[in-house]
Amino acid sequence: MSDQMPFPGGFDPQQSGTDPQGEPSHRRRNLARGAAALAVVAALGGAFLVGHASGSDAPATAEAVTTSAAPLQTQPTLAVKTVAPSPPVKIEIPSIGVSDDFVDLHLNPDGTLEVPTDYQQVGWYADGAVPGDTNKPPTIIAGHVDSYQGPAVFFDLDKVKIGDQVRVTQQDGTIAVYDVYAASQYPKTEFPASEVYKTRSASELVLITCTGAFDRTARSYDDNLVLSARLVPELSGTAG
Repeated sequence: MSDQMPFPGGFDPQQSGTDPQGEPSHRRRNLARGAAALAVVAALGGAFLVGHASGSDAPATAEAVTTSAAPLQTQPTLAVKTVAPSPPVKIEIPSIGVSDDFVDLHLNPDGTLEVPTDYQQVGWYADGAVPGDTNKPPTIIAGHVDSYQGPAVFFDLDKVKIGDQVRVTQQDGTIAVYDVYAASQYPKTEFPASEVYKTRSASELVLITCTGAFDRTARSYDDNLVLSARLVPELSGTAG
């Protein structure tokens, strides 16, 4: 991905067919939950932010409204198993009961990310990094939080805690296990794309969604929520 490629923090505001015409079914919970306030997605035809996937050197333009992260700890040297890079086919988040197959998402002509057409499906940016990749931007994952019809697949993602696992079954049949280490909330208009999409030395996931106040005119939420998770090699590589 080049520095010139626009990359979304969310979904296409012009998407037809998936735009609900009314209010979301549930007003989002207050996000002042400290370490428990995590990323969730609401498509709702929302105007998601466009940034750069490659993580340029440009400074972030805004501080997170809410940020939580695990404290740094000195880890012992371990003999760990290797996780080969492989596309994801299934995601599991045991702490909130999510278990769902992935759908591939690509970029629309305007540079925004396609929307999962099913509110109960999770999508991943299929032209980007795959689980197991190192020295690349994170694997980008997105899913709806709710719609006018009711809760969607990521409705409870804000209940995930730092240290909870995200398990990804890869196309090669192995399971890559990730630990959540940080969560942040940003205004969509000030989304720090260069930070969120920057290259990471380890394999990481970024789950992005919407939250905050609901804009009735735009039929979308005002903010993005970002959940970050890092591969745990010693727990990964088992048969799927």
